[in-house]
Amino acid sequence: MKSAIIENNKVINIIAGETEDSVPIPENENIEIGFSYQDGVWTNPNPPAPPTEEEIIFLKKMKIEEHIYKYYPEKKQTQDLKWSEAFRIKLGVYGVVDVDKKIYTMGLGFFTGKTFDESISLVFDKVMIQRIDSLEVEPTEDERIVLEADIKDKLETLLGIAIRTEWAERCVVEGRKAIMEEREPVYMEFPDISKTP
Repeated sequence: MKSAIIENNKVINIIAGETEDSVPIPENENIEIGFSYQDGVWTNPNPPAPPTEEEIIFLKKMKIEEHIYKYYPEKKQTQDLKWSEAFRIKLGVYGVVDVDKKIYTMGLGFFTGKTFDESISLVFDKVMIQRIDSLEVEPTEDERIVLEADIKDKLETLLGIAIRTEWAERCVVEGRKAIMEEREPVYMEFPDISKTP
């Protein structure tokens, strides 16, 4: 236990233990030399200054990040970026062109009320027709099934990434808008995408 030596209502020393002339310091109190003590009340003579407007805005921006990371952690975002890069390359090798435009179209479909499967179907059939037409040799039925499954799997993964990324971007926009309007942000719920990795 710590106690304070008081002189003229000011803490002049803090000691371990207790003496006849000291006042016990409660365990949950962070008392320092220079604090005032009068009638059982401890007072900090130099209380911390209130945060500046810039500090308040910075803290509010940090809360936006905290909200996003709560549902879409940084580790998952990094993993998504790596998957996205790899799958875009593979789809390019398969002959799928305008991958980003297709993913954007699918993501937009999801955010305008379409289900995950409906969003995929917005471009999947077109991709497959485009892909099959670009082949020099017509694939066998088995090759076609494997190719379709692989392309659909990659498109589903990319759609999941696009949806999570768009959600995060919308949270940033809402958070900044709320700061400007001096109100609490109203974030959309994290999308429930059962088919994403």
